Amino acid sequence: MARKGVFYLAVTGLLFSTYEVVSKIIADGVNPFQINFLRFFFGGLFLLVPALRELRKNGNLELNGGNEANKQSSGILELKDLLSMLFLGILNIGVSMNLLQLGINYTRASIAAVVFSSNPLFVAIAAVLILRETLSASKIIGLLLGFGGVVLTFVGDRFGDGSFYQGIFFLVLSAMTFGIYTVLAKRITLRVGSLVMNFFSFILGSLALLPFLLVLHIPVFSFDFRFWLHIVYLGFFVTGVGYYAYFVGLSQVDTSLGSMIFFVKPILASVLAAVVLHEEITVKLLVGIFLVLLGVYLVQRAAFSGEKG
Repeated sequence: MARKGVFYLAVTGLLFSTYEVVSKIIADGVNPFQINFLRFFFGGLFLLVPALRELRKNGNLELNGGNEANKQSSGILELKDLLSMLFLGILNIGVSMNLLQLGINYTRASIAAVVFSSNPLFVAIAAVLILRETLSASKIIGLLLGFGGVVLTFVGDRFGDGSFYQGIFFLVLSAMTFGIYTVLAKRITLRVGSLVMNFFSFILGSLALLPFLLVLHIPVFSFDFRFWLHIVYLGFFVTGVGYYAYFVGLSQVDTSLGSMIFFVKPILASVLAAVVLHEEITVKLLVGIFLVLLGVYLVQRAAFSGEKG
């Protein structure tokens, strides 16, 4: 069982590590907002069957119905749950992922992967501000090391290029808002399940992008035909298969092990960026990756062990 779980998580780590590289390849041919609409719309459709299976397993689908006892049971879907998942979808797809895509466009795939991989640091900060969790000494040290690593990956790089640092700003905001999204999604995830939450937030969040695309005259399904395989890959594989494999794998191994799998993402993404995009792997980038991963490790270890401030 554990080996099967590790396999699923390894698939997730591999797929997620390719996201920034593939997105960078199509950056000049597909609008970044269009990429996210297509990615999460088709990725959400991929999760339809497993999400319905989870709903059937946990309870019946109800809207504004059932007695008070039923309303507290996992798997019962209420209108307020759909509204919560709509909000989470907008926060994740409309804000965080769009910022990430813009950051990828303006910087490099390797830097984008490292900066976004620091989002567990922002999760820890959001948990303090929203859930009133305490910051232990280990968490504080981890945050300092992690954020120091993030700065090291880009400081002095292409100095004077305004668009580059604008991209860095977008990446940091993306990691920050994804951290807030992660904390806010915990409660609804406990109620309806991870697959159900992601299915509805992906579909509702992507559909919420439609008016934005139409107002700005951004094509919805029309794009350079050379990139159709890339779009299919990002939607069905990175988003659909990737998230499905993650939740299946996480159900079969310890949560701490599941989180550690993602430590491979900035390393593998940087290697892929060097091979495919010919991006340079510098000593500064390697040290930055090490500090970010060490910081994330310290923060997550403190969270799993229940350290108090």
